[in-house]
Amino acid sequence: MAYDASRKSGYHQISEPIKDLLFPSLAIIHDQTTTVGPLALDCLDEIFQNLLDDKATLFSCALVNRAWCRLVIPTLWSSPINPGHLRLAIPVISILLASLPEEEKLTLIGVGFPFPATLTQPVFKYAEFIKELHSDGVELAVRAWILKEFQSSMRMPVLSKNSFMAINAIMRLILRESRSFERLIYWKTRKYSVIPDFSEFENVENAFSQLKQFEFGGKYIYYEHSDLENVSKALDIVNRVSRNLKCLRVDFHNCNELRTQLILEIIALQKGLERVELLHYPDSDTEIFSILRLHMKSLRWLQLKYVEYWFSTTQLEHLEEFTNLETLVIYECTTSIDTEEALPRFEAMAQGPMKLKQIYFECWNLNGNVLIPFVSQSSIHLKELIITNECPRQLLDTLAICCPNITLLAVNIDESSNPAFLNLLGCLSHLKCLSIRCPRSPHIQADDFWISLAYELPQSVRYIYIDIGTISNDALSQFFEKREWPISRIGFGNAENFDDNHIKTILKFAREKGSVQEVGFSSVIAELLRITDQFTEALLVELKTVVEIVENIEFDQSPSYLDNFII
Repeated sequence: MAYDASRKSGYHQISEPIKDLLFPSLAIIHDQTTTVGPLALDCLDEIFQNLLDDKATLFSCALVNRAWCRLVIPTLWSSPINPGHLRLAIPVISILLASLPEEEKLTLIGVGFPFPATLTQPVFKYAEFIKELHSDGVELAVRAWILKEFQSSMRMPVLSKNSFMAINAIMRLILRESRSFERLIYWKTRKYSVIPDFSEFENVENAFSQLKQFEFGGKYIYYEHSDLENVSKALDIVNRVSRNLKCLRVDFHNCNELRTQLILEIIALQKGLERVELLHYPDSDTEIFSILRLHMKSLRWLQLKYVEYWFSTTQLEHLEEFTNLETLVIYECTTSIDTEEALPRFEAMAQGPMKLKQIYFECWNLNGNVLIPFVSQSSIHLKELIITNECPRQLLDTLAICCPNITLLAVNIDESSNPAFLNLLGCLSHLKCLSIRCPRSPHIQADDFWISLAYELPQSVRYIYIDIGTISNDALSQFFEKREWPISRIGFGNAENFDDNHIKTILKFAREKGSVQEVGFSSVIAELLRITDQFTEALLVELKTVVEIVENIEFDQSPSYLDNFII
């Protein structure tokens, strides 16, 4: 790969903190083609692996020199197609189409697929580096590529007909050439998306035997009659050859008894599952919980979502026997019983010491008191707690006594639990991220709460989101004056009375402390910020030069927040 002048920009485009890490003794790269720098290649490779989500920095690193390029390209291409970022996936499709064997290219051209004559054979065998296959993602990316390349000359009916074979060709290429295939996302989120028949692909069993993560389901997974057979074939292959799964995410929505049994067999046959997420699991079937006990020594993450009435029909007892369980997510579940009746069942699940570090809880009809057995048994291990249900005083008192090491806390409080909450804050010296909502007590005195919070908020807190009534500028000023320690991110929920004075107070605090990186506003406030007769436009421009303004901010209440949040 010949060096050209454009490579020089690779070094200069790397963000400063990463540049300081990679080049501690170099001001510039003197020899762009050969210099690796002070770190060994294996150390650089480890750094690049940790930059997987920062595609821009990785791309800049690939332009530094040949050695870096050879290290970065496999990382960049390990997960190149994300259905949430189709714009970035379009050039990936061009490269994969160019990588197809000549006979497959001719086949596509023969059925009328618009194969561009300008595509040339890539320098790398990029498909070798791909570690995941997202069935929905490949289809969306192919369709987006065709629309972009030929939108002026093609109609949608022709697009749909011709894209099917290209989708299968790209999937076959990935499964055939991937050297370390690890992740299969077999998800159908749209009514007319394609469900591939993996049994027709060569090398599929070898690829599936390496799987570490398998995600299966989607609202429309059984919409077409052909889906039923293709889904069963895929599950059968995974059931026969996959034994090393670490992560399994399954949606049982509309899943019949045969396919449910195949999934249960897949779970039972793995050597050591670490993460299991179950969606829409049949409430009449309790077999899953006995099968999960086969992994009680390895399971670290258990998530139950959209599981109806499971507290009243099943007994997942003795969770303390899952000795390595660190994360428990009970998300958007429903139950026909009340808190008083549910509490003994939660106590049955936590009868001994536990090592839970993260708890996320949202279950209709229940309040946070049902979690008392979990937080008391987890004690000093608990680091992150998100509860979207009401948090009564009893739970807050238990947290104050048992869980001093919490670093992330998101709670809903009311007027009666406010004193217990402020007392809890005084016990959390390690707290870094705090979210407070008060949805059921509109009459809580927001100004008094903000001022009290200024005195009780731990010094360690750097991220804060508050959604408790409207706040006066005087109360906001007092909060900032009492807050002697820096805050990196602050979010405002229900504060429709904001005006120029509030903006000036935030601006003053941001300049004095010098640590505020983001100021977030709820969707209501974000809309008000655009109304020039309520806010001075020049003042908003000035604020944006000091901090980043994030619109429509809400404290993310999905379980993935626990997985992605980095303190």
